[in-house]
Parts: sequence; C-alpha cells; structure tokens
Amino acid sequence: MMQQLRWSGVISLLTFLLLGSGAQLVAADPADLMLPRYRLQAGQELVFRGRSEFHYKGGQFLQREAWNCWVVRENPDHTWRIILKRVSTFTQLSETAGDDERKATLQKHAENLNDTDALDEVEFVQFDFAPDGRCQESTSLGFLTRPHKVLPSLPQTLAEGQKGWKTQNDKLNETIAYRLLPGSGANECLIETLDESPFNTISGVVQQTRVTFDLQRGLPSKFATEIRQTFGFEGKGTGTFELAELKTHSAEVCQQFSAEAEQCLSQLDGYQQACQRQNLPPKELRSALLKREEDLQELEQKLQSPELKTLMMQRAKARESVLKYIFEAAKDRQALLGTASETWKTTDFAGTEYSLKDCRGKVVVLEFWFRRCFWCIRAMPQVKEVAAHFKDQPVVVFGMNTDAKDDDAKFVVEKMGLNYVNLKAAELTSGYKVSGFPTLLILDQQGIIRDVHEGCSLTLKEEVIRSVEKLLATPP
Repeated sequence: MMQQLRWSGVISLLTFLLLGSGAQLVAADPADLMLPRYRLQAGQELVFRGRSEFHYKGGQFLQREAWNCWVVRENPDHTWRIILKRVSTFTQLSETAGDDERKATLQKHAENLNDTDALDEVEFVQFDFAPDGRCQESTSLGFLTRPHKVLPSLPQTLAEGQKGWKTQNDKLNETIAYRLLPGSGANECLIETLDESPFNTISGVVQQTRVTFDLQRGLPSKFATEIRQTFGFEGKGTGTFELAELKTHSAEVCQQFSAEAEQCLSQLDGYQQACQRQNLPPKELRSALLKREEDLQELEQKLQSPELKTLMMQRAKARESVLKYIFEAAKDRQALLGTASETWKTTDFAGTEYSLKDCRGKVVVLEFWFRRCFWCIRAMPQVKEVAAHFKDQPVVVFGMNTDAKDDDAKFVVEKMGLNYVNLKAAELTSGYKVSGFPTLLILDQQGIIRDVHEGCSLTLKEEVIRSVEKLLATPP
C-alpha cells in the first residue's frame, strides 16, 4: 500500500504511457487498407520490450518494461489461451543530481529486468484471445496489466476500421478508441489509439500512440508514444516499444507450462485474497499470509518451467516490500475498529455545513481521496455504485477530499459524475489514522467504526455493500 502511495503521481505518467490518448485522427482511403487479424500459433512466445522517459520541471522519470506473451494452446472456438507476464522498473532522476549520482542512477536503470531487486512491478495473468483482438475477462486480470497494451483491439470490418471502433472496460471505467490508417509499407498498417478514461482527463494527460501492425505475420511490431501532462508533474515525454523476440516452444513444453501456470495463478489469487482480509486480527492475518507464503514456496520448488520459477521469485521479492506495511496497517485498523468516531463538522465545496452528529441512526461510508491519487480515481466508479445501491436506505456516503485546492476536488467531482456528497476533509485524516489512499471507513448507526478498507480492489463494491447490509440487518 505504501508503494501505491509512492507511485500515485508517477502512475498517471507512466503506467498508461504506451496505451494512447489524445490525438485528432485522420481518415484514410479504404483502398489503402487491409483488414488486420492476429495469426497466432500455439507454442509462440512473443517478447515485447520498451522504455519511456518523461521530463518535468525539476527532473525526469524513466521506465523500462518487458512483456512475455505465451500462446499455450488454440481453443475449440479458434481463440488462443494466452499467458502474459509484465515486469517494469521506474527511476526518478532529479535535475539537481551531481554527475556521480546521475551516472549511478542511470546505470541501475539500465540493469537487466530479470534482476528482482530492480523491479517495481511484476504482473502475471491469463486469458483467452480472439483473432480480432477481443480479450475475454478472467479473474487474473487486474488494474495495471491490460493486454491491449501489447495486443490492441482490431476492427470487425474495413469500414469500421476507417470510421473508428471502441472497446469498453466497465470494470476499469475505461474506453479505448481506435482508428485504422495505412502504414509505410505494403504489408503493414497503423492503429492509432485514444484512451478516453476519465483518469486521463483528471490528470491532464494527452497521449498519442501509433501501433505498427504487421499484416503478413498478424502481429503488432512497434509502438510509438508521445505524452504531455498539465497537472501534477507537468511536462512531456516519449515512449517506444517493440516486438523484440519471437520464440517457438514444443506442444509438450506448452502443456506443462500451461498446467503449472494454472497452479501459480491459483496460489497467487489465494494470497491476494488473504491480503484483502484487512479486518482480521493482526495475528490471524499474519498467520494466514505466512501460510500462503509457505504454499507458494512449496509450489516454487516443484515447478519445472524455468520461466515460472523466475516469475515466482520476482513475485516473492515484490511481496517482501509490502508485507511489513500490511502487518503494521493491520494493527492500526484493529485499534480503530469498535472505537467511536470523532464528531466532526465541515462543509462541502458549495459551503454547506455537514456534521457527523446529524447522521446518527444511519450507516456512514467515508471515502478519503485526492486528485492525484491513481487508485482513488479507480475506486470511484465502485463507490458510485455503492451510493446508488443504498439510495433510498438509511445510508450516507461521503467523499472526504484532502486536496489543498478546492478547484482540484470540484474538477474530479464533475468529471467523474460523483453521485454522493464530497466534503473538505484535509484536517480529518489523523482522527481516522489514514495513511494510504483511498481509505474507506464504515461507521454504524451510532458512529462506531466497524469496517476499514484501504486501497482499491476489483471487489471493493461487493465488500462494502456486504459490510453495510450487515449493519442494516443487525443495528447496534
């Protein structure tokens, strides 16, 4: 969770840096276009590598990234089962750094992405993928690893390609718009992408990506991105990405790899679920997580696939960096549960006064957030659904904003279309021991803190609704 806080401003620049948004697209002559289709084969391993840099007043951010895409089988419906691994590392370089510091930083940034000590993110997912680029949802797909970054959607027809097409991810509140353009060669085309997610607007991000698609091989080969940001880290950047290697594996290797990958994903999912059991007593949470760690280590010893062994080592290294924080946060949460909330007064951004005392007899949900928080914006669609779910019930949902400038908060409220009241709450975080964002607290009808959710998960809405409904069913 501390890592989420650390990179909340950086992610707005770099996590999306090869996704695309923000350019005016130019229509093409249909005679110059061919309908692109993926021509994957079971046994292929596609290796994409890229880098980006973003310059802002005071310094720069550097990112290196690698994706391994294994095509482990062809399904009866002519889709492919894909296993995807993504690793990345971020580096921040101050313009005031001396020559020795700059040299050391750049040298570390240039290290191999297989170095587990250098990695900031390690993701591992599987899904089924169609020749037109449709990606079937799976439980392993999360917030950061979106397959369209290296496997963009394709049009159904040439007419749709020229007119433009879109893909919608309701889970992430994200729409990707595409347009097909002729390439520089006879056997290629260009795909321009625009990210229409509210987060880009809120972050002041304008970003254009052009994907070169090899029509003969049926694969994307190059990605080129330009980006500028006008909020937070104001500046400009570029990114390049390419298909660096194309390997082939035997059917036996793919079968073994697929079976072992299923086991790894199942164990990792169990570990993630254990991490989300935030309100367990600290000793129980520690016991549950350590048991999951033992299961993962036991599985790692049994794995035959070198790639999966390396992957699990990388994931283990990533877990080490957050475990201590999880245990400390669990103690803080446990100390909060069952305690009476402070009786505060504050106003919304129109000056209307609100008091917690006036909410007695109702369940109260408090969502602490600020504009530059990537995870806060990602959580808001689910909080909106919570507010809508309890619209005519004795439940109050408050957004608790901590931005220094009212205009930043009002901008987010408007762009996200928030259907719940948002309050000025910068002075209220200490009373609830808020250390990570977003943090959602649930107070019962007497103002007693009964539940705490820190961070954003794909099941946040369901977890909050379940907690609120329990309080409504058995009021104190």
